[in-house]
Amino acid sequence: RGMGFDWASARDLIRRSIAEARTVNGADLASGAGTDHLAPAAARTVDDVIYAYEEQFAFIEGEGGKAIMMASRALAAVAKGPDDYARVYDRILSQ
Repeated sequence: RGMGFDWASARDLIRRSIAEARTVNGADLASGAGTDHLAPAAARTVDDVIYAYEEQFAFIEGEGGKAIMMASRALAAVAKGPDDYARVYDRILSQ
């Protein structure tokens, strides 16, 4: 992801992987949730980044999967300091 594998393709792969994992006894699968569908230039606020993370987490968890929070180029572009990172991580991880 972030290197030409877009969010639409990732959604399909995640959906199919979660479905396949259900057929394997004892399988444990986690999928990356990030903000790669939000172009860094399109992110204007920390809230934009939060909403992007929430969209991907909601998709993965809605499919019955577990999500791993990935780094965000968009967050790096809009954050003004450590407090912005803490705000995003607190909001997402507290859900």
